[in-house]
Formats: sequence, C-alpha cells, structure tokens
Amino acid sequence: MKRWYATAVALLAALVVVFFTFIFEAKIFVGTTDFYTSEPTTCRASDADLSSIDVGHFFQVAEEVESRVIHDEYDLAPCYLRGSLVRRLELCEWKLRPGFIGTLQCGSSFKYLVDPVKLSAMKSSRE
Repeated sequence: MKRWYATAVALLAALVVVFFTFIFEAKIFVGTTDFYTSEPTTCRASDADLSSIDVGHFFQVAEEVESRVIHDEYDLAPCYLRGSLVRRLELCEWKLRPGFIGTLQCGSSFKYLVDPVKLSAMKSSRE
C-alpha cells in the first residue's frame, strides 16, 4: 500500500510541476490563420505566407512599440494574417502584416508589436 501511495504522490507532484511550467513559461499555441487583404492585386496571400511556427516565434520575440512608431516608421501592407493563439492559458487575437508588424489583444490588453531585428536596425540608422 505504501508503494502505491508513493507513486501517486510522485505522479501528482510531476503534474503540478508540468502545470506551473506551462503557466509561467511563455508557451504560445497558434490556432488557424486567415488571410485578409483590401487590395488583392497588390497584396496576395503569398506576401504573408507564414506557418504557425513562424507566427508563434514572432509573438515570442516581438517587441512592443507605441502606435506612433508604427505610423511614423513603417509602411503597412494592405493585407495581413489573422488568427488566435493561447498564451499562458489566455485566448488572444492577433494580426500580423508582411514585414513582421503585428498586434496582439489578450482580454483588455492590446499591444503593437514589431520584429526586434528590424526595430534595432531602424534605431541604429537614426543615430
């Protein structure tokens, strides 16, 4: 009986560790994606051809910026990918444009995000 009890406690402890690791690490699970365009002749689905892995990676490494930065420094394509993802057990809605310019809304939190490499290059070109 003691062996069964020890096994059950060990299994429960392992489940707790996995659960808290899942919650506190920035794991992102991307669902289905849809393509939208307001100018089908100039911005096609092939311009925003990204896999779920690419999208998940962007949202793991992207840097938050103010909307003013996107307005002043970036040219926005008239098309984007759109979908949902789960981050820390929260359902979020996202948009991602060519050039890795995105938005992420999780509940009432809304963020403008950009590729950190491109942001770094833009900052260094101003200096």
